[in-house]
Amino acid sequence: MDTGAGAAKPERVPPSGFQKWLGFKPPAKPVADYKITRKSLYGRWHGTVLSQVYQSVIFFDFICLIFFVIYATAKGDSGEMMMWSECDDDETKCRPEWFDEHLSSIAHVAKDLTSLSTFVLTFYLGYSYARYVDYYWACRAVQGRINDIALIIGANINFHKLENDPDLADWADTLERYLNLVHFLCHISTSPVLTQGPNCKHKVFTDAKGAGSILLEEEILGMQLCTDEEYGALLRAKTIGGPNGPGNTVLVWITMLYDKGVNMDRSYFRDNSDASRMTALNMNFQEKIEALRGAIAHIGFELQLPVPLAYAHMMQFFVDTICCLYPFVAVYEINTIIIESTGFTMMDLWASLPLTLLGVFFFSFFYQGLLALSKTFTAPAGRRVDPKNPLTDVQDKEFYIEVRTILNQTKSGTYMFFNTGKMAPKILRPNSVKVRGTSDVGAANPAAEKADEVVEAEEAKTAAE
Repeated sequence: MDTGAGAAKPERVPPSGFQKWLGFKPPAKPVADYKITRKSLYGRWHGTVLSQVYQSVIFFDFICLIFFVIYATAKGDSGEMMMWSECDDDETKCRPEWFDEHLSSIAHVAKDLTSLSTFVLTFYLGYSYARYVDYYWACRAVQGRINDIALIIGANINFHKLENDPDLADWADTLERYLNLVHFLCHISTSPVLTQGPNCKHKVFTDAKGAGSILLEEEILGMQLCTDEEYGALLRAKTIGGPNGPGNTVLVWITMLYDKGVNMDRSYFRDNSDASRMTALNMNFQEKIEALRGAIAHIGFELQLPVPLAYAHMMQFFVDTICCLYPFVAVYEINTIIIESTGFTMMDLWASLPLTLLGVFFFSFFYQGLLALSKTFTAPAGRRVDPKNPLTDVQDKEFYIEVRTILNQTKSGTYMFFNTGKMAPKILRPNSVKVRGTSDVGAANPAAEKADEVVEAEEAKTAAE
């Protein structure tokens, strides 16, 4: 892993706002932004639960309508259809016997199932949302550790040398590029647009030469993320270490590259390797690189622990069952209430149909919606690509966390930390020469003599105390 002479290094460019790469410009925020007002919320379709469950809601309303028509056209004891028949008893006994015999038991079972399913569905939603939030902060943890490493290195680089030393400039550029490369590799298994698979349009690892690989043929985050030599090493790492191999390999490269900068004959940092300040910096770097590895592993481990199949299957069965039963229960209970209030003869059967369908609509919308929301939260970065724009968009992107935005934000952070020192005010700039002890300064130098006098005065004051 040589950052000196050898293969041409990818050119690094400053981030221009929010980078557009792989044909897509991620939004400014990783989660869809909106106004929390009634007008704004009711005027939306994309990003709402109704956009996901409207087909189910229409289906259950259709079941309700069919059953209502069957009941209204069924023949009673008088031989006429229910909507035209008359009854001397004027109570619920005038309805067909099958209506009460079957639907009373269904209504009883549905009532008990609804109470139970409400409890378990609420728990399922809470569990899923906790996974969603945990994933978001796990992504931010990776971003934070990368920016921490960029900060502690970028703030201590000798920028006087950086302007005139091509080896130091190449070292800093490569280190920043590796930080963004490991971040990108972290998310190729999370975002559907970046995930490797048989239907993935963006190929990361292809053949030994990297033909068709976006790492070599596309600019990602405003730069080519790796060289031909590095691609070959990452491909071997993937073969040996599996999906985590390339990311772990880049972490080793970052550590080796940092060690190279510390132990050069002419250190790339403002202090030499034997200085106490450099010892503290080395310990801080080691702590951050280990924290970065753990944060990346946390994301991978979470993806390997989906919601248990039995749990998801049970929740789907629960909600579908009560939504299928409710149209029958709604017709039965509403019809019973109307007859008990107005009598069978005075009842206008068709007048109750609109509000019965409305009740089924809201019931199925809330239960199917909560289930759909729970399933959405279990895949925080998205489940599949958008069929209309498979190269760039995640389907139902308004529901999910856009990891490409986090990648862009991290890129902006690393670039800033590695380059801000160049633009620092003069008062903040370190001396171009490492600070030395007074014994190293020539006695003929008036400034050196003054420094000796100050040191002697401070020592005398300390001894007197």
